Order: sequence, then structure tokens, then C-alpha cells
Amino acid sequence: MEFSFISAIQSVIVCYGIGFLLVLGDIGNSFVILIFYRHRKSACSVYLSSAAIINMIYLSFNIPIMIQTYLFGEPTASSLVFFPSILMTIFGYLAYRQVKQLGTRIRPSRNNQNRFIVRRSDRELLLMIFTQVFIYVISTMLYFAITLEILITYSSNINKSIERIQIESFIMSFTLFLIHMNHAANFYIYVLVSNGFRHDFKKLIKRMSLTIVEILNKILFT
Repeated sequence: MEFSFISAIQSVIVCYGIGFLLVLGDIGNSFVILIFYRHRKSACSVYLSSAAIINMIYLSFNIPIMIQTYLFGEPTASSLVFFPSILMTIFGYLAYRQVKQLGTRIRPSRNNQNRFIVRRSDRELLLMIFTQVFIYVISTMLYFAITLEILITYSSNINKSIERIQIESFIMSFTLFLIHMNHAANFYIYVLVSNGFRHDFKKLIKRMSLTIVEILNKILFT
């Protein structure tokens, strides 16, 4: 009975929880792209908007495959391996460009050449990037731990009970949920840590509301 309950929770996480992340993630990442598009001259903004685009692609591509794999088997395992490799390459290139271009945004102080003055907007953007990276590291640690445990026990030819296999499968599903949550949660993280981002988001909502009202007025009164 206990393991049936665990299996039921696992099904809810995979079939509903991760699907919910897809919706929240695409909405949030869309807002990130729209907001940072107005600040595209900033290297950090380009990096964050590019990351949002890749997050949308990752969620839209990977979540349906994960659900299909859970329900019907694993016919596309090679795609799951290949696609994250592409993402890692793109993120590495974007990170390199961001670090390189950020150097042009930092100026030495006249009073002390060993100290630097960074604009407030840049500090907030850097805080958003560091927070994103920190949460990503935390959310993936459990995944690597359970993956390592499975590989070690598999290579050691350890016979596992059905209960242990079910528990490992549940933990793996939960860790994958955390990883996908990381790709879906950036917008909500930015709202929490950045006053400037919240301000830009409010302005975006106002502009969108005015645009919708204008469109409705044209439709209804013309």
C-alpha cells in the first residue's frame, strides 16, 4: 500500500506537476524575453533573454518527451542526451560573451583604481544571474547524487528489491521535476530579487493592458 501511494505521487508529479511547470515556464519566460528586449544593449540583459528563449525550447521539447517516456517507455533516449548537450554549449557561449562584454560596463573609480563602480542596474542583473546559477546548482545536486547511486549499484551488479527500484524511480522523477522547475522559475525569481525587474514588469503589464483596451475599442466601436 505504501509503495502504491509513492507510485501515485510519482504519476501526479510527472503527468500533472511537470505539465504545470510547462505552462508557468512558458508564460514566465515570455515575460522575461519581452522585458529584456527593451534593454538589449546590456550584455547581462542579452544573456538573460537568451537564457529565457533556451528555457522555453528546453521545456517545450523535454517535458512532452519525459511524459511520453514515463507512460509509454523510452523510445527517444538519444534525443534526451543530445539536446541537453546543445543547451550546455549555447549557455557556455552566452556566459563567455556576457563576462567579456561586462568588462566594458565597469569603470575604475577616480579615488581608488583598485575599486570599481558598478551601476545599480548592472548589480541587479548580476544578482539575478548569480541567483539563477545558485538555484540551478542546488536543484541539480540531488539528481546527480541519485544518478551516481544508480550507476554504482548497476555496475556492481547489486540485486535490488522492487521496493528499492520504486523508491529510486520516485526520487529520480522528483529530481527531474526540480530541474525542470529551475528552467520554469526564472521569471518568478527575478520578480523576487530585483526591484528594477518588478518595475519593468508593471510597466509591461500596463502597456499590454492599454493595447488590449485599444484593440477592443476598435473592434466594438468601429
